Amino acid sequence: CSVEILHFDKNKKDANIVLSNNDYTADYTGGCNKLKWVNANKSFTGGKHYWEFVIDLTPGCYDSVGVVTENHKVGTRIGEDAHSWAIRLYPSSTDMSFTGAHHKNKGTKFENKWKSQDKLGVFLDLVNGQVSYFKNGKYIGTPFKNLKTNKGTKFTPSISLCHGKSTSKMTFLKRVTLPHDILSGAKFKDIKY
Repeated sequence: CSVEILHFDKNKKDANIVLSNNDYTADYTGGCNKLKWVNANKSFTGGKHYWEFVIDLTPGCYDSVGVVTENHKVGTRIGEDAHSWAIRLYPSSTDMSFTGAHHKNKGTKFENKWKSQDKLGVFLDLVNGQVSYFKNGKYIGTPFKNLKTNKGTKFTPSISLCHGKSTSKMTFLKRVTLPHDILSGAKFKDIKY
C-alpha cells in the first residue's frame, strides 16, 4: 500500500473553491451549494493507496469525500453517478441526501458523526476494487466494493464543499501514518450503521 501525500489540483476545481496552504487546503466561502468540488493532483489506475484529510471546520450539509473517474460529469454531485463514490459528512442529519455512502445516486447508512479536527482517511484498493474509510486512524467501514477497475481507468480523490465561512474546509495531511489495520493486512469486517 502506498501512502499518498496529495494536494488539490488548481486546474480541476470549481471556480468558487479557494485553495491555500500550497494547495493542501480547500475552502468554499459562498452559500449553500452541493456542486462545489475539487479533485486531488494525482489519479490512480491500480494498486492500493491511502491518504488523509483533516476536517478543518464542522462539515456542511453537502460536504462529501470520495473518488471519481475521468468519466464523472462535472456538475454532478459526487456519488450521484456511476463514475463516483462518496461518503457525505453532514453530522446534523439522518436525511440520506446529507449523510451516508453514495454511488449511482443510491445511499446506504454510514458514519455521520463528523466534527472539526477529525482525520478522515481513505483507502483506495484497486487490487480488490474497494474503497474503505478511517476516522482518526480507526477503520469505520468499506461501503464500496466491486469497483470496475478496467485497465487504464483513472480514479481521482475528490471532495465537494458547501456553506462557507463557518463550515466546509478540508486539508490534505502532509504527514500520514498508515493505520494498523492496513499495515497488518487485516480483513475488514462490515460495520452496520
